[in-house]
Amino acid sequence: MIDASIAVWAVVPAAAQYDTLELIRRWWARGVQLLSPSLFLAESTSAIRKLVHGGVFSIQEGSTALSDLLDLNIEIIPETAEHCRAAFHWAGEAGAEITA
Repeated sequence: MIDASIAVWAVVPAAAQYDTLELIRRWWARGVQLLSPSLFLAESTSAIRKLVHGGVFSIQEGSTALSDLLDLNIEIIPETAEHCRAAFHWAGEAGAEITA
């Protein structure tokens, strides 16, 4: 699974904490299929739009970033109740804090 922030950083390297596009390229070279839940599309679009709204990017730059993100060949999978339960359990096992 790929998180929206990783994908956004891949197409907006100025906002990235590290070279995520290179990370994605290494995954592709190993034949890793990138998967994400459907919320990924809304989260990614919102993050890029916030950069435009904040004046970090022009409308054209934001549009290009969104197109580049959609071209990353990320397979969108629908969420199911079982996925939600597994994610909740995994986050607990990983010691992640869940906040509302």
